[in-house]
Amino acid sequence: MVEVLQDDTSSNPVEAKTRGSLIQPFDLIGEEDMPRIGGKVASLVVLRRIGMPVPDGFCATTDVHDYYLANSALPDDLVSEIVQAKNALGGKVAIRSSANCEDGRQLSMAGVFESHYVYDDADIPRVVKSVFDQAHSDQVGQFMAVHGKSVGDIRMGLVIQKLIDEPEAAGVVYTGINGDNLLVQYVDGFGAKLVDGKTTGSALLVDRDGEIAESTGFEARPLPKSVVDKLAEYSYAIEEFFSGVPQDIEFVYKDGSVYIVQARTLTTDIGVVDLQETPDECLEATKQRLRRLVSEEKRVLGTRTAILSDANYSELLPKPTEMDIGVYMYIWGGSDGIPGAKQLGHAAMGYQVGEPGQIINYIGGRTYSSIAYYAAIYHAGFPESREEYFATLVNEYLQAIKEDPEKGAYPQMGLFLQDPTLEDLQARFGDRAGEYLQVYQGFTARMRTLADDFMNQFWNREFPETTNFVSDKKMLDLNGMTNKELLAHGIEVLEHLRTKSFVNFVKAARLGFYYSQRLQDVLQKTLGLGKEDSQKMYSRLNQGLDGSLVTYANTAIAEADSEEAAVAVANQLVGHYSTGEMLEIRHKPLRDVPDALLTYVRGIRKTDYKQQFERQKEARLQAERSLLDSLPDDKRKELEEIMRPSQVYMALRETIKHLSTMDYLLLRDVLEVLGSRLGLADVKYNINMCIVII
Repeated sequence: MVEVLQDDTSSNPVEAKTRGSLIQPFDLIGEEDMPRIGGKVASLVVLRRIGMPVPDGFCATTDVHDYYLANSALPDDLVSEIVQAKNALGGKVAIRSSANCEDGRQLSMAGVFESHYVYDDADIPRVVKSVFDQAHSDQVGQFMAVHGKSVGDIRMGLVIQKLIDEPEAAGVVYTGINGDNLLVQYVDGFGAKLVDGKTTGSALLVDRDGEIAESTGFEARPLPKSVVDKLAEYSYAIEEFFSGVPQDIEFVYKDGSVYIVQARTLTTDIGVVDLQETPDECLEATKQRLRRLVSEEKRVLGTRTAILSDANYSELLPKPTEMDIGVYMYIWGGSDGIPGAKQLGHAAMGYQVGEPGQIINYIGGRTYSSIAYYAAIYHAGFPESREEYFATLVNEYLQAIKEDPEKGAYPQMGLFLQDPTLEDLQARFGDRAGEYLQVYQGFTARMRTLADDFMNQFWNREFPETTNFVSDKKMLDLNGMTNKELLAHGIEVLEHLRTKSFVNFVKAARLGFYYSQRLQDVLQKTLGLGKEDSQKMYSRLNQGLDGSLVTYANTAIAEADSEEAAVAVANQLVGHYSTGEMLEIRHKPLRDVPDALLTYVRGIRKTDYKQQFERQKEARLQAERSLLDSLPDDKRKELEEIMRPSQVYMALRETIKHLSTMDYLLLRDVLEVLGSRLGLADVKYNINMCIVII
């Protein structure tokens, strides 16, 4: 084995002399080797010494380049040694330049030399020669001339480094931007195009605490918070090591780990950075996100199309932040494989919900639900497998919405096949229709049992449990808790919402909607009413319903002796409602906005609420009597068996929503106290708090 030694008195290489290996691992490079390894290797060696996560590697000294220039050939053993190093590094390496004039304080040469990713041993000779030849190309010569140098000044070392193959993202970090901030620019996959200036990718402006101050393209290409934190930690440490001189740092991210693959002095004045997205950039990012969501959903579920709807959720979350969506998804729709109340409630009722899917998405500043993932939790057991369910019924639902978008507003009312006839099943499933009809009949029997049992179960067990939980937690002094205690308390409330309060709401709502849909079907089939007339009759049969805590609260306000007494009642019974929609956690509750609470009270008292309710109730009872008296005994019994649970559970749905908002307010209180302690101006901006609690 040979290594070329440079004669200090001559610019020409001397004869190759045997003195050991031509390449050396990073960790065996000594101070005496530094002048002969080039700027890039020197930087990597130093970074490893100070504990940075630099991938393992080897280097060839500038002596090898000198030999190549003198002999127009590579030293005999160089390729075989690089092959051995490549195998030791996992079989995939990056071979890169490390010139003596590269990555210096006056000249960085970022993007001038090409990086090569080597998978095949046979490519090594060509790649090494390519690196050496590029050092003497016309393009590099022109670059050197601009800086008062020539290609004759270049002596080239080599980096042979473990390749972080198929990274999730890669890019560069610039320190000292807009004062003491970091500019992070990155792309999916390898970052060569970014360094070469062929693409701008996504960009973040990050402060010393790892918080993102500004961004562009983040929604289309999000980075996990843990990755941003690591980039901030490593970048500031590197800058501090180099005496506070701004740095240009290349990184790679894969499987939760960040790797530093280069650091050099930042020799370019980047100036003031403004990352506010233009409308066109924002629109393009939203389009990209939609394309990914649609493609992934179709791949996972096997549906022919995907439909995202803002109906319903646009009412609950008209102007959501990411935190709103994060909290709402975790409690309601499931998140990161953890089932939400919707999945838990439906599973308890016998639906085949499967693994939690991404029901709710945050797109372009609005809330959208996936109809297909939503339909996934309405699989009543026919057809047998979930794959067939998506291939048949779910595709049918999606096609129906494509033809009539209004059907996507409340798909649980009339769209999902819940009450099929044998003919319905034969048209869809042929010979298995009889089998699936039995499955359906078992499903209806199960729903009947639930309808008979859940009301008593709720009032005897769930209602006192929830009211006692809320009452006990309201008595706690949040300001007297440590942050750790607050966090534990917040998690307890969050889990109570996810596994108790909202599960009860899901059960009541599902029973209410199920029997309401069946009631409308019976009105059409039994009485021969058209769709519009049946809906009007349904509305009459569901007005003025007893048993709702909302009705109780409003009646108490209406009957109070004075406006002052009414406000006191409202503060206790409806103070948990928000000034916006009841489920928007970042809106202030009425208890904290006296004028809004007073407006609510005056509105109730002005409308003669109790008398109005009694009139609606009497109109409902009269419609019931008239309808039932017109039917023969068997039809009357069938109608009553469907009408009663529809009325009971639509009223109970409102009662449980009333309780759930009380429970929800406990979580909001925790977030406000934590937000104040963490120095956050407004809870609504703190997405990280949501992540911490969840």
